[in-house]
Amino acid sequence: MISLTGLNPSQPYSFIMRSSCGGDNYSPWIQFEFVTASANDECPLAVELFPSAMEYCDQSIEGSTIGASASGQAVGSCGGQPDDDVWFKFIATARSHNIKLTPSCSQNNRPARQPTEFTSNDCEAYTMELYSDSCDGAFLDCINLPAGTFGTDFVKTDLSIGITYFLRVFGTEVFESGSNFNICVTSFPQPVNDSCAGAEIIISNETFCNSLAYGNLAGATPSFSPSSLCQGAPYYDLWYKFAVIDTIQIVEVSFGNEADGVVEVFSGTSCGTLTSVTCSDITTIGPEVLVLDSLTIGDSLWIRVFDATGAGVNSNFEICVRTPNANEFCSGAEEVLTVSGPLMVDRLDANTLSAFGSGGCTPFYADDDLWYSFVADHDTHLIAVAPRDYPAIVEPVVEFFGIDCDSSGLICNGEGELLLDSLVIGEEYYFRVYSADSLDGKGGFALSIVAPPNNIFCNNPDTLLVNDSSECVLVNECTNVGSGLDNSVWFTFVAQQSTQIIHLDDQGTFFGYMTLFYSCDSLFSLAYSSNEYLVAHDLVPGHNYSLRVTGGFSLSNLYFLQSSFSICIIAPAPNDECSGAITILPTGQCDSLIFGSTLYATPSILSESCHPQFNDV
Repeated sequence: MISLTGLNPSQPYSFIMRSSCGGDNYSPWIQFEFVTASANDECPLAVELFPSAMEYCDQSIEGSTIGASASGQAVGSCGGQPDDDVWFKFIATARSHNIKLTPSCSQNNRPARQPTEFTSNDCEAYTMELYSDSCDGAFLDCINLPAGTFGTDFVKTDLSIGITYFLRVFGTEVFESGSNFNICVTSFPQPVNDSCAGAEIIISNETFCNSLAYGNLAGATPSFSPSSLCQGAPYYDLWYKFAVIDTIQIVEVSFGNEADGVVEVFSGTSCGTLTSVTCSDITTIGPEVLVLDSLTIGDSLWIRVFDATGAGVNSNFEICVRTPNANEFCSGAEEVLTVSGPLMVDRLDANTLSAFGSGGCTPFYADDDLWYSFVADHDTHLIAVAPRDYPAIVEPVVEFFGIDCDSSGLICNGEGELLLDSLVIGEEYYFRVYSADSLDGKGGFALSIVAPPNNIFCNNPDTLLVNDSSECVLVNECTNVGSGLDNSVWFTFVAQQSTQIIHLDDQGTFFGYMTLFYSCDSLFSLAYSSNEYLVAHDLVPGHNYSLRVTGGFSLSNLYFLQSSFSICIIAPAPNDECSGAITILPTGQCDSLIFGSTLYATPSILSESCHPQFNDV
């Protein structure tokens, strides 16, 4: 038996040996390879981690699953394959600690790479499990670190100071050769504003949140007073204070890690004389907003932020105090001028970045609404909202309230357009604009209200007259002025022939293109043309077809080409096909002329080498 000493743990080694067969005879050399066991392969050998007093790692330890084996302990709720688990332990010095694990990404002796160069093959997936008090202690929690991830934070906020906690780390998947990582434990120091006496001063903003305050509830300690209008004690709270600069102020708090946060405002002359003014715990994972009105400029107000669970969860949050936008309420709705002309020619530019709101038409949430009004000068108007600037609003919603902005919404649309009919000319109407997402989507937009043509939607097309010959006698006068964001208008016609030629004459004003459909219920393109002629074959005479005409436009540049145009639908010339060839009688002199034209002809030869797809007669 060979005994090797002084070897490093989790280290691959190789050695060679051969046998002496007597005299000068030896067997061939044979190479053997092995990996030494991990130093903390079993829980009793757990390596101790010493928590940092701050939020950064000051004592990071190198760990490895190379050479590790299964401990035989059941896997926790995160799952995984603990066939290479290693163990660590630490003594809690605060109620909240963060366990940071960072893969070295250098297994198989590959050098560590920059984060931008990572692939899923560089860093294996890890699982961390936390146990209380001993190796046989209760399972508390776990977290998975996906493959290719640079690192993770495993935060626990309900620890007991002085208790030893055990941490098991293993590769989530079966991974024969193991890998290396760094691990440490950090803390959340008690913030200065953990009590009212240390309240952090916040600057009130003018409409937009240029100045923000930040916090994390993981470092807060429990308090039991003053009592809250929203929740019972204990309160793991942080405190802020601001000076009133307007009779109306808005307090907005956004919570991270999907925390259910609460925000409360107090009045008073000191911490000992506080009275709760109002509080908000409306959402479970969204922002909380308070609108404070009838304020006295120069007064001071206190803000308390805590979590609804009363556990002091790990939640980063940002808080803003500001004055409202002029049209953040219906009472201050901004008037929009209606236009009897092209879309976005006379537009209003705005953004919802600093807006707030509540309610909304199902399934949308108006957490960033702005209010507008207009006076109808037609019985039908189209409200169009186009995302623009950076960031641009996402999925803009238009919600219409009619003549009374205090009533509930009457109709809404989440595609940036809303067609309103049966309006009373001279009446003032109200609506609001907001993003569809309840947690995100705020941004810039352009707003325009036009008097649209009747046929901007497929279900309400204009009917086109169809010529029964190749002569363009019946001409349809049309317009797309005032059409919506897709810059389209719709028509219908009854096919007279199996082949119809549609001529679009826009005189080069809006570079229109045509798309033919079987019907509005079957919007599968039968034919398409980006020039002035569309030739439709294999039509069913007597069937009602749908035609869409679209003008040139750029939604991002708010560029819409809209004008009048004409449409003429004709049959092909009698001699458009060989079967209808016109007979020419030979004569000695050209005393009988026959006039021909390829103006409305269609191709007879669709393939082969001799001028295919040319209009011929």
